[in-house]
Amino acid sequence: MAFNEAFDRGGLRGFHGIGAAFEARVFGATVLDWPGFLAFGEAFREGFPDGRHVFDFVIAEGDSVATIGHYRGRHTHPFMGVAATHREVDFTVMHVDRVQDGRIVEHRGIGDINAMWGQLGVTPPAAA
Repeated sequence: MAFNEAFDRGGLRGFHGIGAAFEARVFGATVLDWPGFLAFGEAFREGFPDGRHVFDFVIAEGDSVATIGHYRGRHTHPFMGVAATHREVDFTVMHVDRVQDGRIVEHRGIGDINAMWGQLGVTPPAAA
């Protein structure tokens, strides 16, 4: 939860809960290391600066924490080459984080990106 809260505040650079071998998969496919995830997170936060995770379920078992809920925010700045639409989005997200020695070493984030693009009223960029 602290990881998502740091993301929502735009404070990932100050988040110290990441292990050296951190690996992230965002939107289900793109594999990123920590610097790549920081760049992705900052671009996302820039496009949706008021965006927030709202979780319906948090499940912890063993070395894994799963969160299921929504991401809500207004698209007020460019994101992935799409100019600001000033529309609100509310799309489903699911995350699974693997923790070792109190630090996240793997993050998998799946969001309904097709719902997001549809709510923005745009055709998804080729890279999405």
